[in-house]
Formats: sequence, structure tokens, C-alpha cells
Amino acid sequence: MTDPVETPAPEPTPFMFSVADATGRVIRTGIVPFEEWIARQALAGETAVSGTLDPATQYVADGAAANRPTNPATISGHALASLPVPCTIHIDSDAYPCSEVTAELSFPYAGTFAVRVEAWPYLDAAFEVTA
Repeated sequence: MTDPVETPAPEPTPFMFSVADATGRVIRTGIVPFEEWIARQALAGETAVSGTLDPATQYVADGAAANRPTNPATISGHALASLPVPCTIHIDSDAYPCSEVTAELSFPYAGTFAVRVEAWPYLDAAFEVTA
């Protein structure tokens, strides 16, 4: 007679998670051994969701993963329009807060400038302007 072979307990399946702050911005990601532990990863004012989110393109809205919306900003010549309010307009390495839906850009010298409109949770809008 042979001794029965004990089958080891299966390894837990790891569960990926992401944690977002109160604005929906992903602030950390990780892995837990049990799905029930995902909710425990959030501190006060944070939300934990299943899956690893890409902070560059995703955020947490109403407790669920979502794609960040396209920035509505447009440019014509040196005029920005349809700006999200509030936003920050970056011209090369300088940042300018903006609380208007339009902005007229001016430049101190001729050249080509990188212009970026940043407004959470929108994706950044990037333009190249020649002055």
C-alpha cells in the first residue's frame, strides 16, 4: 500500500490594482494576492480599482477606470480657443495659469515654440507655433 500524496494548495492568482486620489489621478499601482484586498489599498479620499491603469491616458471617474477625455483646446494662428477652465498654458518651459476660454499668445522673439494646454483630467493638447 502506498501513502496518499498530498496535493499542495494552489498559489493565489495575483490581482493588479490602481489607486487614484480624489480627482481621479492615478497615484500608485500594485499587486495583491486576493481580489478582496483591492479595496483595502485605498486610504481616506482615495479609490482603488482592479487593473493597472496608465496615468498618462486613464483616470478613475465615478469609482471606475476611464479614458481621459480629449482636450478641446484649438489653435488658429496665435489664438487659443475652447480652453478648459481653469488650465495652464505652457510655452516651451514657461507655465501660465489661464481662467479664460480663449487666449492670445505673444512671443518675445521670432522662432518656433512648443505650446501645451494642461487641464486635469483632459489629455494635454500640444501645438507648435511659429512667431
